[in-house]
Amino acid sequence: MKKYLSLFIVCGLMLFNFAAFADHQVKKAPDGTPWYQVLGAAVLSSPHLGVRTQYDGSHLISNSSPVNKDVALLELEQVFDMFLHDHQKDPHKNIIEISGDVRGEGFVQDPYTDAKNNDIDLTMAQVDVYARVSPWVKGFMAINYDNALPAAVITRTTNSRFALDSGFIMLGNFNRSPWYMSVGQIYVPFGQYNTYMITDPLTEALGLIQTRALVFGYKHHGPDGVHASVYGFHGDSKVGINTNLNRRVNHWGADLGFRQKFQGGDFDIVASYINNITDSNGMQANGGAGVTGFTGFGASGATAVLVHRVPAIDARASLDIFNFFAIAEWIGTTRHFDLLNMTFNDSPANPSAWHAEVGYNWKWYCKPMGLVFGYDATHDVLALNIPKQQYGVTLTGIFWRETVLKLEYRHDRNYAVAATATGAGLAFVPAAGTLGKSRDTVTTQLTMYF
Repeated sequence: MKKYLSLFIVCGLMLFNFAAFADHQVKKAPDGTPWYQVLGAAVLSSPHLGVRTQYDGSHLISNSSPVNKDVALLELEQVFDMFLHDHQKDPHKNIIEISGDVRGEGFVQDPYTDAKNNDIDLTMAQVDVYARVSPWVKGFMAINYDNALPAAVITRTTNSRFALDSGFIMLGNFNRSPWYMSVGQIYVPFGQYNTYMITDPLTEALGLIQTRALVFGYKHHGPDGVHASVYGFHGDSKVGINTNLNRRVNHWGADLGFRQKFQGGDFDIVASYINNITDSNGMQANGGAGVTGFTGFGASGATAVLVHRVPAIDARASLDIFNFFAIAEWIGTTRHFDLLNMTFNDSPANPSAWHAEVGYNWKWYCKPMGLVFGYDATHDVLALNIPKQQYGVTLTGIFWRETVLKLEYRHDRNYAVAATATGAGLAFVPAAGTLGKSRDTVTTQLTMYF
């Protein structure tokens, strides 16, 4: 009871901090009604809070990492709040922004088995809505198209479904206080999974966690300094059959980093911890075509039961210096799984993955270009249907405003023929003939942001 009382006290103090700094000098009409109620909300279509970039999609809301999106939005809001102040505009004006992206891809693949194949697909159609109801209270919602095939496929367009990807409320104002709070459906700050390539890093397949959580954070004023956050949520994975424990907020984690800008670039070093990684998207559903047996801890109530929690850590660093950039990230469990929950080659699995990429940006006839090389490797993750190794190269060109064109070559190598794995007491059976093989894929991607 005492720990829950302490949690409510901390929440109350955080809310008091936000309220104490709030500006109560609201401009009013002659009849006493606040102007923001008389005029209503302004609706904008610019994802740059009024400042558009001609040939760079990297700062658009839809192009940011799904992790720490609340911090990215509050940083943009910080600039916008300063703009309102400098131009003597009412900071209490309600603003609604609409942004998003549409993405098409075509690929040619030499798969693990069978003959070469190719396809053309709509891989993303997302609409983002950002609402600013006061200088301290904001909200964000992302609605995403799902191109996964439904159980009963009739036509290729049968899978055109939309669903809520993220939806959360933010309390914070970086011009007034370094503290912030977010609550809702969000990607918790465990790892970052940044990449300039088309293919997602294997670290994301292992550690990305989308859930309904409460996040408290701190960010040093300005672009430099310390940033940190703590969070908690009610996870889907359960430890044992103790129903009292499984009814509570049973997952938590923390994130701590330092960012520094210097002449010609900047670097960022961050470490994350979570007390149970089994709620990651990749562990809840391994999503493999042709896979039988173990398909993820989220397959049923029985598969979600763990003998013990499996904590994990994430360490990452990024460096930008002049036209060069580099990213490195490692994620791994600090305690192996029990034999009843996950194994690799008849031993308790201790999953880990790392990702690294280096790249160079330049201008070609005044148009931004980029070339990046990436390499990924994993350990003990066969049960999650993740390759053993992955490497590739991606060429990026921005030839039209708010439009990004990419071309990528990727090589995947699977685990050895003799490798075995189990999950939740079930054997993991990969698609026939895929173990011990490699595949090559060439992908072209065209993304339009608005």
